[in-house]
Amino acid sequence: FGLSALALPTPMRAQEQVPNGPTSLPGRGEILIRNGSLVTVDPVLGNIEGADIHVRDGEIVAIGRNLAEISGAEVIDASKMIVMPGMIDTHSHLWTSMMRNLMAAGFEYFAVKGRVVPHMTAADFYASDMLAMAESVNAGITTLHNYCHHTVSRETVEAEMRAHHDSGMRALYTFGHPDGLDRERLIDLDLADQVHSEWFGADSPFDGRMSFGLNSRGLHVLPENIFRQELDWAFARDLTVAMHAGQSRYNYSVVPLREWGYLGPRTIVTHFVHATPEDRAAMVET
Repeated sequence: FGLSALALPTPMRAQEQVPNGPTSLPGRGEILIRNGSLVTVDPVLGNIEGADIHVRDGEIVAIGRNLAEISGAEVIDASKMIVMPGMIDTHSHLWTSMMRNLMAAGFEYFAVKGRVVPHMTAADFYASDMLAMAESVNAGITTLHNYCHHTVSRETVEAEMRAHHDSGMRALYTFGHPDGLDRERLIDLDLADQVHSEWFGADSPFDGRMSFGLNSRGLHVLPENIFRQELDWAFARDLTVAMHAGQSRYNYSVVPLREWGYLGPRTIVTHFVHATPEDRAAMVET
């Protein structure tokens, strides 16, 4: 609802930005948003001009015109502003956010990534993720998919978990492979199991804001047996799976995925701009 530019903290070295554990988030409290032009994206409520929204502990509890005053609530004047649900970024590699300003003609994404990858520390992952999420919130994105396709170690994954917690954003984190992993080798599924149980179990510190999944290098990279072992692991745990496909050219068909039971509401196929009519039909069907 009309976010202003972020007040940036005094710069620190990345090594100084990784806490030992999740930091405490501020209390959610009560917020009363007044007089906004409300776009609900709800077929029943529709759009409401001059609407108020009452938020309590992170949950919308009332919408309407001229809501009663709430003792102690923070009041936000949204007149002359559009109030709408936060946007959702369905595919972002948060760990690469610090690379953006390193690129130049002839030295672009893959070249930069190749130079940076050997030097990435847990502190770099934390700082890069926090930068990406601050930029996201400032752009009106409140939920994102962190497609981590450079999962290095327990330390780097836990740094990302702390960043997600400290940001307060809603997110899907999909666990992937270390950049450059041999195509005949599986993702570290033992580590994925540990992260899933320790950060997303009954004692999760995320308070329902985060979910966990797996991302695959896809059928254009992996032998079928490796691809299927990884997806079977994820589907056995009812996790979301994501995979790249076909951004620059047609890489593979998703029709076999339907036949193997891998297409459905928990499957995200990204960059699939070259999908054939048969691929689109398979996705619609599932």
